[in-house]
Amino acid sequence: MKTKGLSLNPIKVEVIALMLTVQTEECKKCRLVFEETDLKRKFADKEINEYPEDVKKNVLHLSNWVRELIQRYSQRIQIKVIDALSPLGLYKRHDIESRVSPPLS
Repeated sequence: MKTKGLSLNPIKVEVIALMLTVQTEECKKCRLVFEETDLKRKFADKEINEYPEDVKKNVLHLSNWVRELIQRYSQRIQIKVIDALSPLGLYKRHDIESRVSPPLS
């Protein structure tokens, strides 16, 4: 994006939140069968439905918020959503918490 000769870089936002994860490990030979018969989606739906309602509601709220930001500021913002329980999410949370919390004496 350029404004009066200036090049503005988009704002980068990282959101660390609990995400709904689905185990999609399957053998390579079975992948085509799973995809063609729609079994993969059915297993994913079943796993997602096992999450508590408040977690699903929070993830939906976050998803809607991110979509709204992208629609409003698509050229001015980059959003990266990180699962809080992934290795990267755990690292980022630890890094943030260690800077916010006072050191133990």
